[in-house]
Amino acid sequence: MKIGYQVVMVCSDRMKNGRDISFEIPIQVPFNTQQEAECHESSFSARMERKDVEVVINLYQRNQQEQDLIGTICWENRDRYKCTITRESSVGKTFIDPIEDEEPCVMKFNEILPLLTEMDSFSLQYLAYGVEPISYNGKDEA
Repeated sequence: MKIGYQVVMVCSDRMKNGRDISFEIPIQVPFNTQQEAECHESSFSARMERKDVEVVINLYQRNQQEQDLIGTICWENRDRYKCTITRESSVGKTFIDPIEDEEPCVMKFNEILPLLTEMDSFSLQYLAYGVEPISYNGKDEA
């Protein structure tokens, strides 16, 4: 077992109903050091995409001019991300306090996507990142 570091993407967007939705998504790509993970944080992106009847979040890593699919999160994989939404009573506030104004979101991805776009795909707005330690097997460094 090796100890490494992973990037955690923080994405947030305003939905058509005026509520903000935020995702914290750990990217399961191990780096040897915290500095190495920080240097690669901008090479990741996330898209909410319709696959047949199910909506998923696809995770991508940019390699030169291409983007490689590195993971897919289904709504049922709630342990792979954290999702919060603005409380209805806080919609329209100038300053949102995450402790007072947000609540866990349990809406299914099929319900969220139409509140973001009319299309079958939506790039989640990547606002911030964190780096956290992870344990992993093997030599799967980025």
